[in-house]
Amino acid sequence: MKIVPFTDLPPSFIIEHLQGYHRSTCGGDEFQQHVESIVNIPALLRLIIERGRENVLRLEEKEIVDVLREHIGASGLSKKIISENLRVTVMLDKMDGVCAVCMREYKENDSIGTLICRHEFHADCITGRLLQKNACPLCRAIGVPI
Repeated sequence: MKIVPFTDLPPSFIIEHLQGYHRSTCGGDEFQQHVESIVNIPALLRLIIERGRENVLRLEEKEIVDVLREHIGASGLSKKIISENLRVTVMLDKMDGVCAVCMREYKENDSIGTLICRHEFHADCITGRLLQKNACPLCRAIGVPI
């Protein structure tokens, strides 16, 4: 029997748990795709199970967005992907402020890594973070495109 990742539940439980509330709004194939999407996001699956069948439709948009935002940036990147996608520049002059990762001041000739959100960090510092999670440590937006 197949088990849903990060739970000890069979997929049929999830389908039975949601079908009365979701099947009426979409066709069978679309419903199956939604179920597969949900079981691949363990935190969202836990939220739905914790709320119970009666409250599935009452989930607040903010709760779902928070879970999805965490999931999107949940996995780290390889060094290859980081080196291909992180914009790195060398500072010619001293820059005001400190790196939010290491809390050291920026100095002349430092390599600076800039994320999609335009937050800047020492390139080595942000590379270390991106290896763990593809998210900006300040605003939690996706760090680099993949």
